[in-house]
Amino acid sequence: MSEFHDAARHVNGQEWRAWAACRGMDPDLFFIEKIEGMHERIAAARAVCDICPVIDDCLEYALAQEAKLIGFWGGLSERERKKLRLGRRRAHLSSVPD
Repeated sequence: MSEFHDAARHVNGQEWRAWAACRGMDPDLFFIEKIEGMHERIAAARAVCDICPVIDDCLEYALAQEAKLIGFWGGLSERERKKLRLGRRRAHLSSVPD
């Protein structure tokens, strides 16, 4: 990652989108409903996320949005993000001194 890339993607918190592997792709790939071929579409969405240079930025953005975002963000489904959020809260609460 270049210095420019690293600095530019953090200017207002969303410049990372310019480097997202999914940029310019059909958004329907990442907003999957229970339909025929769902498992193949999930695999295709994850494959894009797996090669994305800004997957961590995308995931943190999605986690900060709580339940406002649907679809795949940061390589995780809505359900997976909810579990991650809950796990982080539990870890935080268990680390707070009494």
